[in-house]
Amino acid sequence: MDGDAHAGVTVKHRSRVRRDPSQPNLRQVHLVHAIQLDAFQDGLMAAVLGRAADGSVIRKAGVMAVVLADGEVHPGDRVEVELPAQPYVPLAPV
Repeated sequence: MDGDAHAGVTVKHRSRVRRDPSQPNLRQVHLVHAIQLDAFQDGLMAAVLGRAADGSVIRKAGVMAVVLADGEVHPGDRVEVELPAQPYVPLAPV
């Protein structure tokens, strides 16, 4: 998606780039791409991220999607959510 913070062949997220900038980018679409989370509501970023005792990041939530077909998406277009088959498992960083 043009302008998406995670778009590209290799990783774009600062923590992943710092670890190894040549890693393949397995994230397809970051659904909140243009606005920092705190612009929606103060403290929202802190609500979805935390830190473990060792300083590592704890991800409490995230919205990423997989692209099934190319094409243009416009405001007002219908978007369908399809959950994966159960059993559900927590997402790991990719």
